[in-house]
Parts: sequence; structure tokens; C-alpha cells
Amino acid sequence: MRSTVFRVLAWGLLLAIFVFTDAPIMFRPETHLPPNVERFAALCVVGAAFALAYPRRLPLVFCLLFCAIGIFELLQLIPSSRHAHIEDVFFKDAGALVGISIVYVIGKIGGGDRSKAPIQTDRMKATVERET
Repeated sequence: MRSTVFRVLAWGLLLAIFVFTDAPIMFRPETHLPPNVERFAALCVVGAAFALAYPRRLPLVFCLLFCAIGIFELLQLIPSSRHAHIEDVFFKDAGALVGISIVYVIGKIGGGDRSKAPIQTDRMKATVERET
């Protein structure tokens, strides 16, 4: 159940990042912080949410976010009112990596390391059930 909540949250946050990245600038929320701080913080939260949703897939999570961030930034080239900058991508990727890393480190410190737990597929579960 907890995993489902984190997955819905993570994908919802990624959708929000897409909207705020590629929608007209008037729809972008303002926090009065420097834009790079906003980018870093937003993707830090998204990275943490994805790390909580998929704790045994952290390299894949980073690859997904890395690609999504790049695609979202490239899509800014389509409307004339937005502009894409490689610097923005660096801050966003760094934020995602820090968010993922924080969840990883807290999991290690708290003894919640599930990365070593065996991953059971449906076939494995069916085999175990037949044997019992």
C-alpha cells in the first residue's frame, strides 16, 4: 500500500514538473527564490519520491529522471515564449540525484536496505505456492 502511494505521488510530481517546465511561463509558480534553487529543490523532492516508490531500482530511477528532465527541457524549444538552457538541466539533474541519494542514505542508516532483498516475480511466487 505504501509503495502505491509513493508511486502515485512520484508520477504526479513528475507530471507537475512537466507542466511547470513546458506550460506558458504565466502558469509557473513563483517562490521568490532564485530559479536554480527552485529547480534543484523541486527535482530533489521528485527524486526522493521516486526513490521511495522504487527503492530497489535506484539506478533506473535516476536514468528515467535524467531522460525526462532532458526531454522536458528540449520541449521548451517548441513554444516561442519559453527557452531551454543546459544549465537548467544540470540543476534539475543534480536535484534529482540528491533526492535519490538522501533516500538511499537514510535507508542504509535506518536499516531499511531493501536493495539486497530478493525480487520475487509472479513465476517465483507461483512456484513457491505449488511447493507448499
